[in-house]
Amino acid sequence: MKIELVFIPSPGVGHIRATTALAKLLVDSDDRLSVTLIVIPSHFSNDASSSVYTKSEDRLHYCLLPTVDQDPNLSHVAYIESKKPYVRAAVSELVKDVSTRSDTRLAGVVVDMFCTSMLDVADEFTLPTYIVYTSNVSYLGLQFH
Repeated sequence: MKIELVFIPSPGVGHIRATTALAKLLVDSDDRLSVTLIVIPSHFSNDASSSVYTKSEDRLHYCLLPTVDQDPNLSHVAYIESKKPYVRAAVSELVKDVSTRSDTRLAGVVVDMFCTSMLDVADEFTLPTYIVYTSNVSYLGLQFH
């Protein structure tokens, strides 16, 4: 049985790169695993997401959400919330695609710590969710201090 995971990184370049690196590590560790990264474009500029966006590989796929003109003064939380319909549509397409393949199952959604509002989308599809912390452990310790 093959397993598909969905990763939803925060729009920042550092978050996208770290999440992509994690996805590549996972894909390289098991031939049965494939990952789709749903890339949310930055609301400050779309250079960030397009600079990290590379050609999809055999088991690592990218789904770049459309750039829509929005108020640049939106908070990060409001901006991520506004992308929910696009993420929902992308996950829905992925669910449909995986359901046509009898040897593959969608195993879960891995969400960046700054995209936790996307947990609702995963819940709609009854998918287990996991939160990834993309910063280093020193920064985590600083936050707990």
